[in-house]
Formats: sequence, structure tokens, C-alpha cells
Amino acid sequence: MWLLDYTQAPSIGLYFLVSQIATLRRPMLFDVTKCRVSAGLILLTLLHVVDTLRYLYRVLVIKDAPAQDYEIHLFSSIMVTAHLQLNLHKARSPLWYPYLGAFVMGAGFEGIRCMISVRDLAVHHGGATRPMLSFLKVSTSATLSIL
Repeated sequence: MWLLDYTQAPSIGLYFLVSQIATLRRPMLFDVTKCRVSAGLILLTLLHVVDTLRYLYRVLVIKDAPAQDYEIHLFSSIMVTAHLQLNLHKARSPLWYPYLGAFVMGAGFEGIRCMISVRDLAVHHGGATRPMLSFLKVSTSATLSIL
């Protein structure tokens, strides 16, 4: 799981940056409104913030400190989704395939994290909020990639 914590957000951010630099300006391939994608990105960022608040609650109130790798994953995911949101906001006619690829990669990574969290839940009888939040992130990313 620690490998996913360190590679998920940087790989999505790197894909987005490289795909924006390496692609030629073409007409939009998808008929998508900026407002719907922006709302989905805000929802995804809020889900990461809720997950961070859940993590802080576990550390400060319950005194159960999960691995530091998960903390790094949470803060880097917030930075990447906020970066996607800011790029979408300032673009007049955005290229949609860098965003689409970022959403598909995010859904893939979060799907793997969700399966591992469910397996760990069955083994350790932990709280069910982590797999549920992970499932919501997968659903949001998958919905954004379909829009």
C-alpha cells in the first residue's frame, strides 16, 4: 500500500503536465461543459479533504496513528486535484484528453486502493470509512471520465 501512497498523485500530476505539453492544439473531442467537470473536481477535492480530516481525527483524538505514507498520499492528492481545478478554471477552451486521462488514472489507482482497504478491513476489523471514501473517489473519477 505504501507504494500506491507515494506514486498515485505524482503519476497523475506528471501525466497531466506531460500530456498538456506534448499534445498539439486540436479541436475538442468531447462535448463537455466546464461547469460539470469543475463541479466533479471540487467534489473530488472535498472527498480528499474529508479523508484528511478523518485521518487527523484518528491521530489527534483516538491516538491511533496510521502510517505516514497515507498522510503524504492525502496531501499530495489534494495538491494535484487543486492543480487540475485551477488549470481548468483559467483555460478558455481546455483540451479534454489530459483531464480524461487524469480521471481514468485516478479511478484506476483509487480502485486498487479500495480493494486493498476492503481486504485490510476484513483482516483487521478496522473502520469502514476508508473503503467507503475510496469508493466515492473511484465513483467520482469514473463519472468525470464518462462526462
